[in-house]
Amino acid sequence: MRSDDQAGVIGNFSSKIKRMRFADLLVGNVVFRSLNIAMNILITVLLTRLMSVEGYGIFSLLVANASIFNLVTCLGVESGITYHYSSKDIAREKIFSIIYSVSFFQVVLLIIAEMLHHVFTGTYWLLDQGNHFPLLWAAIYVAALGLIDKYSALLNGAHLYTLCNKIIFFSNLAAVLLFGFFYFFRKPVFTFFYLELVIAAAAFQALLLIVSFHSSSGHLLSLSSPTRSDWRRFFSYSFVVFITNVIQFFAYRIDYWILNFYHGREQVGLYSLAVKFGQLLWVLPILFASIIFPQVADMSKMGDTRKLLSLVRIANTAALLAGLVAYAIAGFIIPLVAGEAFRPAIIPFHYLLPGILLFSLNIMLAAFFAGKGRLRINLIASSICFISIVVLDLLLIPKYGNRGAAIATSISYSLSTLYLILKFRVLTPGPLRNIFLARKEDWKSVRNYLKTAFQ
Repeated sequence: MRSDDQAGVIGNFSSKIKRMRFADLLVGNVVFRSLNIAMNILITVLLTRLMSVEGYGIFSLLVANASIFNLVTCLGVESGITYHYSSKDIAREKIFSIIYSVSFFQVVLLIIAEMLHHVFTGTYWLLDQGNHFPLLWAAIYVAALGLIDKYSALLNGAHLYTLCNKIIFFSNLAAVLLFGFFYFFRKPVFTFFYLELVIAAAAFQALLLIVSFHSSSGHLLSLSSPTRSDWRRFFSYSFVVFITNVIQFFAYRIDYWILNFYHGREQVGLYSLAVKFGQLLWVLPILFASIIFPQVADMSKMGDTRKLLSLVRIANTAALLAGLVAYAIAGFIIPLVAGEAFRPAIIPFHYLLPGILLFSLNIMLAAFFAGKGRLRINLIASSICFISIVVLDLLLIPKYGNRGAAIATSISYSLSTLYLILKFRVLTPGPLRNIFLARKEDWKSVRNYLKTAFQ
């Protein structure tokens, strides 16, 4: 065989191996992300049945408040972890040190903040239900949430996406079995008991992620003190992401607080359920974004924009089809899975759908810009979303309640996404259909990926 023929055979074989690996990556992640959807739906169903509408509202506020605390105090390290681990510009031992330093800082800050809050108000801010050591449970929950986010970022940075989704699936399955046991075999108990179970489940998930990462990656948990230059390099990226994430999170959750102020926890419980069901449509966009970000950051992994555009079109089309089905069956599904008390959540769910579907594109484009280091674009998009949602919430929620919140959210998500589309077209000129609807060749790629993955 001639040398050029040998080179061709080797090149074709190498290309096939790459396709197989990418196919395994996509199919494996889609499967486990789909299973995680099922687990989250079951957890939501069980919690809505175990708790009252008001109790579910308390739970929703706990999750929102703990998430915003984690977001504000983590200083954007999750994105920094994925970016720097993928780009390999900071030693892994130093990244581990940064992770645990920030985690310790978060827990200490929570304890100080809660003690001050208790001194001045007589209550705790994050968790003030019952008498079962609320400060201790709050500290465990914040620590667990922080470690879950940081080790998920590590797994994504190491391109171990499927392992990450497997761990989350099995821990969610354990939570479903736990809540199912109390629903089917035990009498109802007070709300705080179920909050303790939620916190224990989060701690279990964090532990699984930690053990699985260090055993699978081959990197033992060894710490090395970062230099001043390492800290500066790490946070020069993370701080911009931190500001962006804080703004975006407030955009996600400020409607809960405004709605609670004007209409109470029952309205929050209904709206929260509508939001949670709507965000299920982000499954593929979030999955593809978790792949796009580290692979764009590691330039050797995704230098071809065509592959990126294909993923975006496939996810958008799948979300659109799922959204049409969801709109048609929401009136049947929501009362069925959550109970008749949650029937009023149907209308805000319908109002949320247009913005949620368009925001699917936002999620993936933001991952692309983050991988490119174009963080200012994401910051402006999040600011547009936040400002518009605050203005519209204050105009609509007092009169229209959770329906007004849903309309405000839908419009704001759409405005933010339109900005990212304009910026993306500057970098990759072409017709809008390049990023919206799947083409014939995209479906061929899906079939090829499935065939390759299951060979």
